Amino acid sequence: MCPLGLIRNGRNMNYYDDKSLMKSLEDIIVENIRKQIDQIDCHTKVAICLGEGQNYQVLNKLNQKHHFFDTVLKLAHPRYIMQYKQKFIQTYIEKYIDCCQIAVKLCNEQ
Repeated sequence: MCPLGLIRNGRNMNYYDDKSLMKSLEDIIVENIRKQIDQIDCHTKVAICLGEGQNYQVLNKLNQKHHFFDTVLKLAHPRYIMQYKQKFIQTYIEKYIDCCQIAVKLCNEQ
């Protein structure tokens, strides 16, 4: 979502960790999404968000405001899975496959 790498106190941070920063970055994020849609020439019927928490909440809110995609699906972020849920990786693989199948079905609808 955010094309910038952010650091605070020498550590990586997420764009949504600071509400005032998020407000400052919103226009950059919106422009980045629009550029990706235009340059990749992708379908806008469905988007898959990697991150089920705040990343999804931000994308969903921006999508409601700017109407980038008809539907936004969410999946657990791969880093989260590998760090905290690795013993359930097969379940997450199945969720990824199911989500992709739903996305394909949505893209093929008239």
